[in-house]
Amino acid sequence: MPRDWNELNWDDIKFFLALVRRKRLTGAAHELQTSHVTVSNRIAQLEKVTGQRLFSQNNDGFKLTREGKTFLPFAEECERQLQLAATASLSDTTPFRPCVRVGVTEGIGNTYFSRIFSNWVIERDIELELVTLTKLSRVTQREADICVNMEEPDGQNIIKQVLTPYRLGIYAAKSYLKRSEPIIEQSQLRDHLWIGYVDDLIFSSALTYHREIGENLKFVFRGTTLLAQLQAAISGVGLAILPYYVANDHNLVRVLPDFWFDRTYWISATTDLHRFPGQSAVWQFIKSACNADRSLFMGNSD
Repeated sequence: MPRDWNELNWDDIKFFLALVRRKRLTGAAHELQTSHVTVSNRIAQLEKVTGQRLFSQNNDGFKLTREGKTFLPFAEECERQLQLAATASLSDTTPFRPCVRVGVTEGIGNTYFSRIFSNWVIERDIELELVTLTKLSRVTQREADICVNMEEPDGQNIIKQVLTPYRLGIYAAKSYLKRSEPIIEQSQLRDHLWIGYVDDLIFSSALTYHREIGENLKFVFRGTTLLAQLQAAISGVGLAILPYYVANDHNLVRVLPDFWFDRTYWISATTDLHRFPGQSAVWQFIKSACNADRSLFMGNSD
C-alpha cells in the first residue's frame, strides 16, 4: 500500500498498465506516445510510493512480481472507473458516439465480419473499428474491447463464451483436379500438392489441422493468412483446408465431402461490458449474427 495516498500520482497507473500489456519499455512508450526513459521513471516512482517492487525483468521483457500481480486488478479497476466516468461526462454534455474496437482473427475478420459489420453499422450511431490480426487478440491487454479468437481466452476480469462452432473442408480448383489423380480415399491425400500456413508463424494450435492428415505433406505454397491460401487454391496451386463459410463463396470443389475438421470461435470482453452501451450493442449483434448464420459455419453436414 502507498505510504501516503497524497504521494500517489494516478497517472502512473497508466504507465503501469501499459508496461504490463506491452512487456517492454519501448512498447509501452509507443502506446503512450512518450519515451522509454519516461516510462521507466514513472514505474520507479510508482514502486517508490507503493513501497513494493512491481516488476522483474528478463530476456522476455518485464514481468509482474507477486506484489505486481496483487496490484494489477486494482489498477485495472481504476482504469475502468475512469473510462466510465469519461463516458458519463461526455454523454451528459454532448452527443456521444461511442467507438468500439473489435479484434478478430484475420480469416473470419476479413471475410465474414467485414461484410456483416458494413451493413449493420450504417444504421447505428457507433464508430466501429475492426482490427483483423494474424495472432490472438486479448481484451486483457486492451488490444480491443471485444475479441473473437479460435482458442478459449484466459485472464482475469473477462467474460467469455463460445461464439460458434465451424467446420473446414479440403478444397481445390477444377483446374488442379483435372491435372491430378482422383481422390477417393483419405490415404491418397499424401500424394497431392498442398497449400497451408507458414509453420514457424502459426499463431494458434487450432490452425495445425494438416497434421491430422499426416506428416511430411508436399507443400507447394504457404502463406501467413487465410486469404493468401484461398487465392492460391483458386489459382489451382493445390489442395487447401478452408472454412466452409469462406470456400463456399468461390468456385472450388470440395474433396472428400465426408472428411472435415471441427473448430470453435470464442468471444470475450471485460466483465463491465454491460456498463458500456456501445460495446454491449456490438456484442449482442455479433452473437445474434453468428447464431443466425450457424448453417453457414457448419454446412449441410451439421
